[in-house]
Amino acid sequence: MFLGMALTACSPVIPPAYYPVLPALPPAWESLLGQPLWRVEWYDADGSLRHAQGDAASLPAMALSPGLVQPVLAHPSWPGMPPGTMRPAGAIFPHDAEDSQLVLSWEGGVEAAFYQALNRAALAAETEGQGKQLRQGAYFDWPRFRALMGGGDLPGGVQEDPWLVDWQSVAEKTVQSGFDRRRIKVQAREELAVAIPSGGPWIGASPFAAPLPWQAGETVRIGVNARADTYASPGGVLRCTRGAWVWLPW
Repeated sequence: MFLGMALTACSPVIPPAYYPVLPALPPAWESLLGQPLWRVEWYDADGSLRHAQGDAASLPAMALSPGLVQPVLAHPSWPGMPPGTMRPAGAIFPHDAEDSQLVLSWEGGVEAAFYQALNRAALAAETEGQGKQLRQGAYFDWPRFRALMGGGDLPGGVQEDPWLVDWQSVAEKTVQSGFDRRRIKVQAREELAVAIPSGGPWIGASPFAAPLPWQAGETVRIGVNARADTYASPGGVLRCTRGAWVWLPW
């Protein structure tokens, strides 16, 4: 009996394994780009970032600690469009765990990105000596946040596409003074005139955004900020940021 107890005490605790279940692509993405490879990112129990890459059917299981609330992100990629070009899918573990599966969604991608933004903001506050570690993503009320995001009480633009929100700014203010739903609003943008270089259909980087009816040769005004936005068409990829744009043929 004592030998068995000693062996148990010395054996490492192996976290259960969960297979990622990826969401269906938006029809416009699949029609234009086809099926992607996915780069899935998660964290070990010691906080080390892990990743795996492959198609939806070949991704390995992830060892996730049951007592650790953490984000999982899945970035789709295609030739000429590396991970991070298009907005990710994601999940919050353990809220999205079902038996031996972790079910990722496009809404979960927003949540997982916000989780990471909270951690960045909390780390910055700690560096400044403000002691905000309890406002990290692991301590956030994710069920309540989901109810808010899905409840239909946010501004129309946010309900249609939550990636229009500046989640890093929301995270920084949440860490400093607590969560306030009034901060969840469409980020102000500047307009950039762009001469469309190719015929459509055009898609944006957000899975929630509708296809765009741009035609080759027309000039459109695109809302931009400091983060580069991506638009793709059968002819290539358009990258737009504040004051500049670049066209990258396939």
